[in-house]
Amino acid sequence: MINLTGVENKVFRYYAIYARIYLLPRVAACDIYVICIIAVYNGVEGYVRESEGEEDVAELFHSLNGFEDLEPGYELLTKKGMLAERPSVDRLLPLTHDDFQQFVDDDGRVLDVDLLKQRIFKGGIHPNLRRELWCFLLGHNHWNATYIQREENKREKENLYFTMKQQWKTITLDQESRFCAFKERKSLIEKDVSRTDRNHPFFEGEHNPNVVLLHDILMTYVMYNFDLGYVQGMSDLLAPILYVTQNEATAFWCFVGYMDMVYRNFDMDQSGMKQQLMDVHQIVRVVDPELMSYLEVRDSANFYFCFRWLLVRFKRELNYTSTLRLWEVIWTGHPCPNFHLLVAVALLDTEKNTIMENKFGFTEILKHINDISLRIDLESTLKKAEGIYLQISKSNNVPDSVRKLLGLPIQEPSTSHKEEVVQEAQLLTSDEDGSLSGGLVGVVSSMIGSAVRHLSGDDLTTVSLEAVSSTEQEEAEKKFETALSHQFV
Repeated sequence: MINLTGVENKVFRYYAIYARIYLLPRVAACDIYVICIIAVYNGVEGYVRESEGEEDVAELFHSLNGFEDLEPGYELLTKKGMLAERPSVDRLLPLTHDDFQQFVDDDGRVLDVDLLKQRIFKGGIHPNLRRELWCFLLGHNHWNATYIQREENKREKENLYFTMKQQWKTITLDQESRFCAFKERKSLIEKDVSRTDRNHPFFEGEHNPNVVLLHDILMTYVMYNFDLGYVQGMSDLLAPILYVTQNEATAFWCFVGYMDMVYRNFDMDQSGMKQQLMDVHQIVRVVDPELMSYLEVRDSANFYFCFRWLLVRFKRELNYTSTLRLWEVIWTGHPCPNFHLLVAVALLDTEKNTIMENKFGFTEILKHINDISLRIDLESTLKKAEGIYLQISKSNNVPDSVRKLLGLPIQEPSTSHKEEVVQEAQLLTSDEDGSLSGGLVGVVSSMIGSAVRHLSGDDLTTVSLEAVSSTEQEEAEKKFETALSHQFV
């Protein structure tokens, strides 16, 4: 067993205090300890003693309270217990027509929008009421509109829709031959709608008029937003909306509202999707450092296996009924923005034991994630996702980047805490033996800086604590494309 020497212990305490003053709450407490220990060990290794073996490194980590044994190959071990206890959560029955009437006045205006959204979040919407309320949730109708105003809005938007539809319908084949972008998008839409939800009764069979509507709405959206156009996955988002509304123009405008929420999913450079994968990475690092460490060792911390989940909001993982329920829950914006990220984290939490006990690597994780499709218990997943949110919201020292993702206020250390830490720092930085004033500080400081930027989310392009070479970047891109090919066939 290796014990910290006097110099090592002093260095560790110095950097721990520095971190407590300047990093909290931007970086999780568990990550601060990791940064300091790695910094001290690597710095002292070159400054005080000869390099030691991997077993000694593991013993050094083990000798510090709060750290478990390191398995061979583990590069990072985080301290547990930084979060509050995860509360249990109950859900309600779906909102019925009678329930909804309590939220509207005699003219049809919604009286308490936020309370209604909270109710929808907790239980979803009864199928008989879904068509009406989806028009509100997706921005087709205003919450404060009367019954009469809603009818007027419907007529106006129907006229506008069919005007745009006529624009592409009147493009001749001769024009199309010189309009390559339009022609390519039209071809892609025709391919996608022919295989979208064809096993569902609403879209099954040859010459199904609903498939034609799916095609026409997507083509009209191309004219409505030609800059974005059409990207694979959009048909998956439209199909349930058309099924619920069963009206061409209404489905189009509801789809417009949904696309306004998720348009970054369809960036041509996939930057929006990659950002969401990084966001999941940040949350998992806080919620489950054990799983995070495992995924890092297995070269799976990129979370590419979650790509399909986020792109089409779990539609291919759930049956139709569950998809409709999940979407309306997410659309409420309760209890936080980006609740879909917590749904992803909740699913990973459910599958954690299977992944770790079987020692799955990236390929096996990807296959397993695909295999659980249509076998997910939505209600238990929603309970767990909400529980994770409440757990984070009640915890201290959660990184600002995670708090911002979930719409939580940024916490500042109390004045008394700062004063206490500064006093301790002043005592320890008297540096009587000069051990902290030499090269060790310079050697370690850059390491701490890069680690902190990575863990706090300021440098989201960093995959690890070391610089990423062009070869490693190419390998990462290949893995990303491989994940897509396995999730979209």
